[in-house]
Amino acid sequence: FLLKGFIDFLKVYVRKPRFLAMIGVLISCVLIMEAVYGQRTVTNIPIYVVDLDNSSVSRTIRTFLESSPDLHVLGAIDTPEKAEEAFFNGDAAAIVLIPDGLSQDVKRQEGGHVFAYIDGTSIIMARNADKAIQTVVKTTSVGVSMITLNKQGVPDFALMGALQPINFDVDRPFNAMTIYSDYLLPVLAFFCLNIFICIMTCAAFQEELPDPIEAHKIRRRFFYFGRLCAVFLIAFIGGGLLYQYGLPRVDIVLQSTPLMAISALVVYIILTEAMFANINLVLPTNFGMSVSFLLCMLSVMLSGLTWPIEMMPWYIQELVTWIPLTPFLQAVQVFLYHDANWSDLSSFGVMFLKQAILWLCMAFIIMRAKDIKLFAVWCWHRIHPKAVVAVTPDGVPVVIDPDSTNAPDSDSESNSTNAPESELNSENAPELESDSINTPELESDSTSIPEPDSATAPDSESNSTNAPEPDSTTAPDPESNSTNAPESELNSENAPDPESDSTSIPEPEPDSATDPSEAPSKEAQR
Repeated sequence: FLLKGFIDFLKVYVRKPRFLAMIGVLISCVLIMEAVYGQRTVTNIPIYVVDLDNSSVSRTIRTFLESSPDLHVLGAIDTPEKAEEAFFNGDAAAIVLIPDGLSQDVKRQEGGHVFAYIDGTSIIMARNADKAIQTVVKTTSVGVSMITLNKQGVPDFALMGALQPINFDVDRPFNAMTIYSDYLLPVLAFFCLNIFICIMTCAAFQEELPDPIEAHKIRRRFFYFGRLCAVFLIAFIGGGLLYQYGLPRVDIVLQSTPLMAISALVVYIILTEAMFANINLVLPTNFGMSVSFLLCMLSVMLSGLTWPIEMMPWYIQELVTWIPLTPFLQAVQVFLYHDANWSDLSSFGVMFLKQAILWLCMAFIIMRAKDIKLFAVWCWHRIHPKAVVAVTPDGVPVVIDPDSTNAPDSDSESNSTNAPESELNSENAPELESDSINTPELESDSTSIPEPDSATAPDSESNSTNAPEPDSTTAPDPESNSTNAPESELNSENAPDPESDSTSIPEPEPDSATDPSEAPSKEAQR
């Protein structure tokens, strides 16, 4: 029984498309993780350099930054305002500011300062950018200071004691880099909220509707929408409790206005519900739920908080822009640790707008279809063309699994009910054919034979129970009247001469009319 169960379930895996889809989901998950983390190390971190000094010292620093394998200098920006705009738009992970007068401070052995602003929304990229920029600035400052001291006549043995390195000042907005829990806890908390929204949205389409709602298309749509509103209310309360009580318990206090945090939460919940609802409407029920769970579990990895989005393949970068959790978690890192303005969230707002256009328009198109289930059945037929669709009296399409054994076979049922008649026809067909050939007059005059009168045919009542009389107004069809073969055979034997009286029908012989082997069964008569 163990081996039989093992083999039987393997056959089920091969036959059922949804099980094969689950294997495909598993393989896809592994391939996505391999593509995301395949680079192993974070390199080519995009940065901007603002050089306000334009001296030989500042040009040396820029050259060393460009030659670093961990950094990718996008270009030089003239003003700090443009650098700040590029930083908040997410174009660069760091900004290096070389202030005016740096070369004079180095020549006077006053050290000088170089400022760096590093985006802390991605902790891995922030740490690597911090380390790479500090290495370049410190190495450059030592070399420039030694050259300056040599020109001033300081001997080589006294150089190390006379060095005044350039000071490196780092500002890490959006994240307290010294405490890892400050970075990780909000991510995990809202990831749990994302799992809840996924499960409840799928359950809204899994749970059966009441019969009065199921039979009415408009009511069914509003009923689904009401379920999604209930999911939104519960998720919104949960997110508000995280803002108000959950995160402050671990000393993470909201630094921006509550309106900004609530607005981001509302947009995130609506778009997340729309995404999972569209997946469950377009794909078959079980397969749509599996795809929703896969996307939900990978959403944190694809959000750019565990691994920089810039390090992912281009097709993964395009995919993550359509997942609502990606801009939401990045926006949380901004307004949670920084007193941000609405302009600081402009890049995340653009991403939310693109997602809203996609998911809400897709939901509108589906809702404008004739029937939600009919649209889903059509999509299911695209995946599994052999599926049988039956429509209930209420107009609701139902998919019948072709592998199930409960579906009735209409052809076999009809053949089984007509089996006796077909056997009888096959037995009597040759006799009828031979009689019709030998007595052509009877076939031609069959329409003129009237129904027998009670006076002329006293035994017609008994004969009618065994063999019904043919219609006197229409010509008999050999196939349709095959059940009357015994009577036709009797009439062909006792057929009168055409010259005789056609109104009288000879009385049939009792033994031929009552022979059970030739008389048709009652089931054949019916």
